[in-house]
Amino acid sequence: MNPDADSPSPDSTESQPASPPKSSTAGRSGWNTLLQDMKSCFIILLVLVNLALGGIALFAYRMFHPSQVRSLDAYPKYFAKFHRTWAPHFPAEIPADATLKKFCYFPGVWNGHWYMQLRLQRPAEQIRSLYSQCVAQRTLSFRGGSHKEHSLQADGMATTFFYTGDEPAGTPSPPFPPDYEIMVFDPILTPAQKQQHHSYLFCHGVAVSLQRNEIVYWSAVW
Repeated sequence: MNPDADSPSPDSTESQPASPPKSSTAGRSGWNTLLQDMKSCFIILLVLVNLALGGIALFAYRMFHPSQVRSLDAYPKYFAKFHRTWAPHFPAEIPADATLKKFCYFPGVWNGHWYMQLRLQRPAEQIRSLYSQCVAQRTLSFRGGSHKEHSLQADGMATTFFYTGDEPAGTPSPPFPPDYEIMVFDPILTPAQKQQHHSYLFCHGVAVSLQRNEIVYWSAVW
């Protein structure tokens, strides 16, 4: 009789490692999926927050650092917006006979300095005719210079700078050359009225050079 015949083999008696419960494995997998989803949501949220902050920063920069508009194509838009208020004397359209044409608009900062200016060179007879019409409207005029000098004179008035001049864009406080007559169309203010309007003053008029056959329509708010 074989003594080993009925003995269980060592392999058959070895204990097998217990497999983890199916519920535990499923729970761990679900937790990992949830963590992945939360990570993805956090990344998306972070991207959206960065985009929002970037948009706010750009808006704030443009609000406090506005730039000049110099494209002639923009003139009809701003004329339509301001011709009943701050630019009543500007032409409705840029004349076809104008050879030199320059436009400049600045929206100002909050209640700060605003201006709009259109410079045109036209045939001599047209400029002389416009000059006669403007002389009938003017209340005061200056030869050359800028707002800086005009407003500081004893009997001075607020005017403007030569924003459509031939200096490079961004040149600070460009004055008009002496051959331009800067005409003011606003009522002459008394010293008391100047003090009253110290923080907010609208002014408008033209500058004409018979030597260059040019007219510059201007409006400004100080």
